[in-house]
Amino acid sequence: MEQPTTPEDEQVRDVFAHFGLAAYCAQLFEKGLCNFLVVYKMLTGELVTLADFDAAERKVHRKTLGMLLKDIRPLVTFSDPDGEKLLDDAVVKRNYLQHDYFWDRAVEFASVVGRGQMITELDELRLLFERAEEVAMLLTQATRRAVGLPDNYFEKGLAEMRERVRLLDAAGRANGM
Repeated sequence: MEQPTTPEDEQVRDVFAHFGLAAYCAQLFEKGLCNFLVVYKMLTGELVTLADFDAAERKVHRKTLGMLLKDIRPLVTFSDPDGEKLLDDAVVKRNYLQHDYFWDRAVEFASVVGRGQMITELDELRLLFERAEEVAMLLTQATRRAVGLPDNYFEKGLAEMRERVRLLDAAGRANGM
């Protein structure tokens, strides 16, 4: 028999949920930088064939976030230094979130007040990653337009992904999930 959850159990679950959302937004930022680099390589004529594109995409997606930012630095000049600082901060905070966050917050995680502080902090990290992902998206958008790719270029991939989600959900319902 399942025991009822306590407010403390719910708060612990909330910490993990906020962590997951922050990590998700950090990953969107990272993949946004990957997309920019691939589209930029298209712009420069480095990618001529579909095989070139696939190879570049695989190579870029294997890089660490720090390596991606290092590759982007010589390609982009920010008119506002806050844009570059935002990306730098997002890389540092993403690495911290993924590698040290719970270790450094062990005491806070053990207390009601500390968990509340963690939820607030994780929300702030999520917002930082959302802003950084927006910068990455704008870089990709400008580059995509310079290459001449239409605004709806990525929509086909999104439509395919939505269809896969629909099929997965239908299969789950058919199996009683």
